[in-house]
Amino acid sequence: MRFKVFLYGSCLLVVIALLRIPLPAFACEPNDADPTRCANWRTPRALPTVPKVAVAPKPTAVPAVVAVNRGAGPHDALDISDAWQTLDPGASIWYKIGSGINRQRLEVWLDAWGKSGIAFAAYSPEQMGDWSPATPAKGRGTPNRADARHDLWWVGQAPAGGTWYVLVTNINPVPVSYRLGYNRTETEQKDCTEPYFEHINGVGVIWPGLCK
Repeated sequence: MRFKVFLYGSCLLVVIALLRIPLPAFACEPNDADPTRCANWRTPRALPTVPKVAVAPKPTAVPAVVAVNRGAGPHDALDISDAWQTLDPGASIWYKIGSGINRQRLEVWLDAWGKSGIAFAAYSPEQMGDWSPATPAKGRGTPNRADARHDLWWVGQAPAGGTWYVLVTNINPVPVSYRLGYNRTETEQKDCTEPYFEHINGVGVIWPGLCK
Protein backbone atom coordinates (compact mmCIF):
# COMPACT_ATOMS: atom_id res chain seq x y z
CA MET A 1 0.00 0.00 0.00
CA ARG A 2 2.80 2.42 0.91
CA PHE A 3 4.60 1.54 -2.28
CA LYS A 4 1.56 2.45 -4.39
CA VAL A 5 1.19 5.78 -2.60
CA PHE A 6 4.86 6.49 -3.18
CA LEU A 7 4.60 5.51 -6.85
CA TYR A 8 1.51 7.66 -7.44
CA GLY A 9 3.09 10.56 -5.62
CA SER A 10 6.25 10.34 -7.73
CA CYS A 11 4.24 10.24 -10.95
CA LEU A 12 2.27 13.27 -9.85
CA LEU A 13 5.44 15.23 -9.13
CA VAL A 14 6.82 14.35 -12.60
CA VAL A 15 3.61 15.50 -14.26
CA ILE A 16 3.64 18.79 -12.32
CA ALA A 17 7.30 19.38 -13.28
CA LEU A 18 6.53 18.77 -16.95
CA LEU A 19 3.60 21.14 -16.86
CA ARG A 20 5.80 23.90 -15.44
CA ILE A 21 8.24 23.66 -18.39
CA PRO A 22 7.22 26.10 -21.23
CA LEU A 23 5.92 24.31 -24.29
CA PRO A 24 8.28 26.03 -26.72
CA ALA A 25 11.23 24.87 -24.60
CA PHE A 26 11.52 21.54 -26.47
CA ALA A 27 11.17 20.48 -30.08
CA CYS A 28 10.74 17.07 -31.63
CA GLU A 29 13.24 15.54 -34.08
CA PRO A 30 11.31 13.11 -36.38
CA ASN A 31 12.33 9.42 -36.35
CA ASP A 32 13.56 8.30 -39.78
CA ALA A 33 11.95 4.86 -39.34
CA ASP A 34 8.66 6.19 -38.04
CA PRO A 35 7.99 9.91 -38.81
CA THR A 36 5.05 9.86 -36.39
CA ARG A 37 7.40 9.28 -33.46
CA CYS A 38 10.19 11.49 -32.12
CA ALA A 39 13.74 10.22 -32.10
CA ASN A 40 14.64 12.59 -29.24
CA TRP A 41 13.77 15.96 -27.85
CA ARG A 42 15.96 19.01 -28.19
CA THR A 43 15.76 22.60 -27.10
CA PRO A 44 14.84 24.81 -30.09
CA ARG A 45 17.11 27.57 -31.13
CA ALA A 46 16.17 30.98 -29.89
CA LEU A 47 14.71 33.20 -32.56
CA PRO A 48 16.81 36.25 -33.36
CA THR A 49 15.64 39.36 -31.64
CA VAL A 50 14.52 42.06 -34.08
CA PRO A 51 15.94 45.40 -32.94
CA LYS A 52 13.41 48.14 -32.42
CA VAL A 53 13.70 50.97 -34.88
CA ALA A 54 13.41 54.39 -33.30
CA VAL A 55 10.73 56.48 -34.99
CA ALA A 56 11.81 60.08 -35.43
CA PRO A 57 9.25 62.54 -34.06
CA LYS A 58 7.32 64.51 -36.62
CA PRO A 59 8.79 67.99 -37.09
CA THR A 60 6.76 70.77 -35.56
CA ALA A 61 5.47 73.17 -38.16
CA VAL A 62 7.02 76.60 -37.68
CA PRO A 63 4.94 79.52 -38.98
CA ALA A 64 6.63 81.35 -41.80
CA VAL A 65 7.81 84.88 -41.10
CA VAL A 66 6.07 87.26 -43.44
CA ALA A 67 8.10 90.26 -44.41
CA VAL A 68 6.37 93.50 -43.74
CA ASN A 69 6.22 95.79 -46.75
CA ARG A 70 6.85 99.24 -45.32
CA GLY A 71 5.15 102.05 -47.18
CA ALA A 72 2.30 99.81 -48.37
CA GLY A 73 -0.33 102.25 -47.06
CA PRO A 74 -0.86 105.44 -45.05
CA HIS A 75 -0.76 103.41 -41.81
CA ASP A 76 2.93 102.51 -42.31
CA ALA A 77 4.08 105.39 -44.52
CA LEU A 78 7.81 106.09 -44.66
CA ASP A 79 9.58 109.28 -43.71
CA ILE A 80 10.91 111.23 -46.67
CA SER A 81 14.70 110.89 -46.65
CA ASP A 82 15.66 112.79 -49.86
CA ALA A 83 17.82 109.76 -50.81
CA TRP A 84 17.93 107.83 -54.08
CA GLN A 85 15.79 104.68 -54.13
CA THR A 86 14.38 102.22 -56.68
CA LEU A 87 10.68 101.55 -57.29
CA ASP A 88 9.61 98.31 -58.97
CA PRO A 89 7.48 98.25 -62.15
CA GLY A 90 3.83 99.08 -61.46
CA ALA A 91 4.53 99.60 -57.74
CA SER A 92 3.49 102.39 -55.37
CA ILE A 93 4.90 103.54 -52.04
CA TRP A 94 3.58 105.89 -49.33
CA TYR A 95 5.49 108.64 -47.54
CA LYS A 96 4.52 111.04 -44.76
CA ILE A 97 5.42 114.62 -43.90
CA GLY A 98 5.70 115.12 -40.15
CA SER A 99 2.82 116.61 -38.22
CA GLY A 100 2.60 120.12 -36.82
CA ILE A 101 0.02 122.35 -35.15
CA ASN A 102 0.53 125.53 -37.15
CA ARG A 103 -0.25 126.62 -40.67
CA GLN A 104 2.10 125.09 -43.21
CA ARG A 105 3.49 125.87 -46.62
CA LEU A 106 4.67 122.69 -48.35
CA GLU A 107 7.03 122.17 -51.26
CA VAL A 108 7.41 118.59 -52.51
CA TRP A 109 9.64 117.52 -55.38
CA LEU A 110 10.75 114.36 -57.16
CA ASP A 111 13.85 113.63 -59.24
CA ALA A 112 14.02 110.68 -61.65
CA TRP A 113 16.77 111.65 -64.11
CA GLY A 114 14.13 113.03 -66.45
CA LYS A 115 12.35 109.68 -66.89
CA SER A 116 8.60 109.67 -67.49
CA GLY A 117 6.06 107.25 -66.07
CA ILE A 118 6.73 108.07 -62.41
CA ALA A 119 4.48 110.46 -60.49
CA PHE A 120 3.41 111.49 -57.00
CA ALA A 121 0.20 112.69 -55.36
CA ALA A 122 -0.23 114.66 -52.11
CA TYR A 123 -3.03 114.06 -49.58
CA SER A 124 -4.02 116.28 -46.64
CA PRO A 125 -4.49 115.06 -43.03
CA GLU A 126 -8.29 115.19 -43.06
CA GLN A 127 -8.44 112.88 -46.10
CA MET A 128 -6.90 109.92 -44.25
CA GLY A 129 -9.98 109.19 -42.11
CA ASP A 130 -11.89 107.59 -45.01
CA TRP A 131 -9.19 107.36 -47.68
CA SER A 132 -9.74 105.02 -50.64
CA PRO A 133 -8.14 104.69 -54.10
CA ALA A 134 -10.97 106.91 -55.39
CA THR A 135 -10.08 109.80 -53.04
CA PRO A 136 -8.93 112.77 -55.14
CA ALA A 137 -5.49 114.08 -54.29
CA LYS A 138 -4.99 117.61 -53.01
CA GLY A 139 -2.17 118.05 -55.48
CA ARG A 140 0.06 116.23 -57.97
CA GLY A 141 3.64 116.70 -59.01
CA THR A 142 4.10 118.53 -62.32
CA PRO A 143 7.12 119.87 -64.22
CA ASN A 144 8.04 123.48 -63.43
CA ARG A 145 9.60 125.22 -66.40
CA ALA A 146 10.60 128.14 -64.21
CA ASP A 147 12.61 125.86 -61.92
CA ALA A 148 14.40 122.96 -63.57
CA ARG A 149 16.21 121.79 -60.42
CA HIS A 150 13.72 118.92 -60.06
CA ASP A 151 11.62 116.86 -62.47
CA LEU A 152 8.29 117.24 -60.60
CA TRP A 153 7.05 119.91 -58.17
CA TRP A 154 4.05 120.54 -56.00
CA VAL A 155 3.50 123.56 -53.74
CA GLY A 156 0.54 123.84 -51.38
CA GLN A 157 -0.81 125.59 -48.33
CA ALA A 158 -2.09 123.78 -45.25
CA PRO A 159 -4.41 125.96 -43.12
CA ALA A 160 -3.95 123.72 -40.08
CA GLY A 161 -1.46 121.23 -38.69
CA GLY A 162 -1.39 117.49 -39.23
CA THR A 163 0.47 114.84 -41.20
CA TRP A 164 0.46 115.05 -44.99
CA TYR A 165 0.97 111.99 -47.18
CA VAL A 166 2.68 111.53 -50.55
CA LEU A 167 2.04 108.52 -52.81
CA VAL A 168 4.75 107.77 -55.40
CA THR A 169 3.76 105.50 -58.32
CA ASN A 170 5.82 103.91 -61.10
CA ILE A 171 3.74 102.91 -64.13
CA ASN A 172 6.77 101.89 -66.19
CA PRO A 173 7.42 98.23 -67.10
CA VAL A 174 10.93 98.57 -65.63
CA PRO A 175 12.28 99.73 -62.25
CA VAL A 176 12.95 103.46 -61.88
CA SER A 177 15.39 105.24 -59.58
CA TYR A 178 13.99 108.33 -57.89
CA ARG A 179 14.53 110.77 -55.05
CA LEU A 180 11.74 112.44 -53.07
CA GLY A 181 12.23 115.57 -50.97
CA TYR A 182 10.25 118.39 -49.38
CA ASN A 183 10.36 121.71 -47.55
CA ARG A 184 7.87 122.67 -44.88
CA THR A 185 7.50 126.17 -43.51
CA GLU A 186 5.32 126.72 -40.46
CA THR A 187 3.69 130.01 -39.56
CA GLU A 188 1.95 130.87 -36.33
CA GLN A 189 -1.79 130.57 -36.15
CA LYS A 190 -3.46 133.95 -36.49
CA ASP A 191 -5.81 135.20 -33.81
CA CYS A 192 -9.03 135.86 -35.71
CA THR A 193 -12.44 137.07 -34.56
CA GLU A 194 -15.68 135.77 -36.05
CA PRO A 195 -17.83 138.10 -38.21
CA TYR A 196 -20.70 139.66 -36.24
CA PHE A 197 -23.86 141.71 -36.84
CA GLU A 198 -25.16 144.78 -35.02
CA HIS A 199 -27.59 147.65 -35.46
CA ILE A 200 -26.20 151.17 -35.69
CA ASN A 201 -28.78 154.00 -35.76
CA GLY A 202 -31.38 151.52 -36.89
CA VAL A 203 -29.21 150.19 -39.69
CA GLY A 204 -27.91 146.59 -39.66
CA VAL A 205 -24.15 146.34 -40.14
CA ILE A 206 -22.13 143.14 -40.62
CA TRP A 207 -18.57 143.45 -39.38
CA PRO A 208 -16.08 141.00 -40.97
CA GLY A 209 -13.80 138.97 -38.83
CA LEU A 210 -10.33 140.38 -38.19
CA CYS A 211 -7.03 138.52 -37.88
CA LYS A 212 -4.07 139.84 -35.95
